[in-house]
Amino acid sequence: MHRGYHGLAMPMWERKFRVVGGWIMQFLVGRDTTTLSLREHPQSYFQAYASRPAK
Repeated sequence: MHRGYHGLAMPMWERKFRVVGGWIMQFLVGRDTTTLSLREHPQSYFQAYASRPAK
């Protein structure tokens, strides 16, 4: 019911379709996930993949 209210409150039809479509996709596919180790040590991940290649 809460999402239905917000769906009706969207100002344009295009935005309504995008928001409701996003809700449907989230229901069918589930939430996006990320690896927790990347969140714990983000600088080491950046250094490993953003450094200049060895010659």
